[in-house]
Amino acid sequence: MDKIPFGYTLKDGKFVVDENEATIVRLMHELYVRGCNEEDIRFIFNKFGIPKRGQEWKRPLEEIRDDIFKLADELIQERLEEREKSGWKAPNE
Repeated sequence: MDKIPFGYTLKDGKFVVDENEATIVRLMHELYVRGCNEEDIRFIFNKFGIPKRGQEWKRPLEEIRDDIFKLADELIQERLEEREKSGWKAPNE
């Protein structure tokens, strides 16, 4: 993966939750649930200096969602390749 999704870090080659960034993701979710839209969240985070790895937030909800989907896609692809190499077959239903 080109970049590590916000809210995660790499440890021993595996993605693990970065608690500092996860706190920001949880705050973002809480603001959204309470009725803030993406523009509101972007404004709040940038105004109060809530960090995004040294950059300003542009599309916070979309950026987090896209990162998670990319990570999931890559992990699924990796798993499928491992299964193919090992000769694993799905059990008959």
